[in-house]
Amino acid sequence: MSSESNQMTKFTLSNYCLNLPIIPTPLPKASLWDNPTTNIEFPLPTSEFVTLTVYDVLARKVETILNQHLDAGTHSVHWNARNVPKGIYFVRTIRGEYTQTRKMVLLK
Repeated sequence: MSSESNQMTKFTLSNYCLNLPIIPTPLPKASLWDNPTTNIEFPLPTSEFVTLTVYDVLARKVETILNQHLDAGTHSVHWNARNVPKGIYFVRTIRGEYTQTRKMVLLK
C-alpha cells in the first residue's frame, strides 16, 4: 500500500473519535466553475422608475444593470460579471425616494 492510502484524518468530538481516510479528489475543470452570473430579485409595490447600479468596495461604479420604468410586482434582473474581478460588490437599488444597498460576494 502506498503512503497516501494509509493516511488517516482524526476527528474528535466529545468522547467520540473517528478516523477517516484521506481521499484525494480531483479539482473540477475551470469551465464548470466559471459562471459568474446572478439574478437580483426585488419587489416593487408600485409602478416606478428603478435604477440598479453595482459598485466596488472603493465606491466606484462598475455597471448600471437596470435603468427603466417597471410595473408593480417582483422583478429579477440578470447580471453577468464575467469581465469583473472577484471581490465584494454592492448593488444599490433606487426607486422613488427609496434606496437600498445590498452586499454581494463574487467568487470565480
